[in-house]
Amino acid sequence: MLRRSLPYAFAFVKSPPIGNEGMDSFEKGSVSATATLEACKALRQKVTDCPIVIGGKEYRTENAFKQVIPSDHQKLLATSYNATDELAHKAIQTALEASGEWSQVPFRDRAAIFLRAAHLISTKYRHELRAATMLGQSKNPFQAEIDVVAESCDFLRYSVKFAEELYNQQPASPANCAIWNSLEYRPLEGFVSAIAPFNFSAIAANLVACPALM
Repeated sequence: MLRRSLPYAFAFVKSPPIGNEGMDSFEKGSVSATATLEACKALRQKVTDCPIVIGGKEYRTENAFKQVIPSDHQKLLATSYNATDELAHKAIQTALEASGEWSQVPFRDRAAIFLRAAHLISTKYRHELRAATMLGQSKNPFQAEIDVVAESCDFLRYSVKFAEELYNQQPASPANCAIWNSLEYRPLEGFVSAIAPFNFSAIAANLVACPALM
């Protein structure tokens, strides 16, 4: 008979093996080339709305700004919004309120979220993200593949690997003694403001993921 138990009370769990994300090729008529063209066409046919999201709620201000395709200034790609001082303070307060509960989530569960994100980038959203990077940053398919797919996946996966290695670095304890030394790697106090570069999707993902993972 199966029974419920405290999470990980009866096992030391290791993260799965990790390797660099493979790269697609884009020969004419290939699956990747065809899917990328279709994804680019779909994105060009609409204007993507990018609201401010705080605590799962969407906000839009009157101070909106437009993003055009760098190589085609007549084509509007997305609409974003500048946050007000009030929204900035709200984001800080929301992050501080969430940090207490999030810091109690076991490392395995936190890691699983980011490994799942890497898997979705690698599979379900691969072509769409590649197309968005191509149009938004004027990169060619191979450059976009390196950036938003391969490097984003690698950042997320290797962050889990290195965090696990860091947590396993523990001080020595004397043999046959009641003393058992241990070290906790506690999260940062306060909040993290992650400001991403305009031309590097993978860094944008990594800047917010690393502090959240730890």
